[in-house]
Amino acid sequence: MGKKPTLWTKNFTIITLGTVISATGGTAMNMALGLVVFDNTGSPFMTGLFEAVSILPTVILPILLSPYIDSHSRKNMIVWLDGLAAVVALGFAVTVTLTGFTFSNYLIYGIVAGAIGSVYGTAYQALYPDLIPEGFMQKGYSISSLIYPTMTVVIVPVAAIVYSKFGIEYLIYAQSLLLAVACAFETQIRVEEKQICEKQKFNFKEYLDRLAGGFRYLKNEKGVRSLYAYMAVTNAAGSGTNLMTLSFYQS
Repeated sequence: MGKKPTLWTKNFTIITLGTVISATGGTAMNMALGLVVFDNTGSPFMTGLFEAVSILPTVILPILLSPYIDSHSRKNMIVWLDGLAAVVALGFAVTVTLTGFTFSNYLIYGIVAGAIGSVYGTAYQALYPDLIPEGFMQKGYSISSLIYPTMTVVIVPVAAIVYSKFGIEYLIYAQSLLLAVACAFETQIRVEEKQICEKQKFNFKEYLDRLAGGFRYLKNEKGVRSLYAYMAVTNAAGSGTNLMTLSFYQS
């Protein structure tokens, strides 16, 4: 008898463990950075400005870079981007340790980390289907969808305690270490990336054609367009509510 098919192949196990590790640090930092900015400025406006500017790369870069990601190895991208994010976080942790709070430094880190994270997320979503064994797509995505909510429930209280007792720099050092560990896990992925055409070479004309094709698709697909509009409104409302809640409880 042959082996019974399973969801938990080596590739799926590695990407799941890597995601859990990455989500642990990411969830803690997403909570803590807003707290630090508000605690040091006392201003909901400055906190909102920090969060808005940090999110801006996630709005722009996936649109601009998706055609490039389509023609390159997503596995290599997520490995290099996690490694880069670890180095950036380490550099920021050292800066915070030496200089304390400076709004401009936090803003720069938010932009850089947001840019890296947005490209990583796009490459990750494109690679993920290739890491799920045939016949287990629904189960694979079900597990994936549980990771960040679970980490939020578990990690946010812990991160809040660490921040209040020891300071933000300890969380940033931990984030750097966790990203490095996730990067090490991801290097072990061995996968044939089905969506990449080996004979296809990226060039600027092709990039513009793909970018235009994406906008044409969105224009013609009313359902997808409506879903995106709904998500934009609900996410905006949720972010505003979170900011006001933070301001209320920290005041």
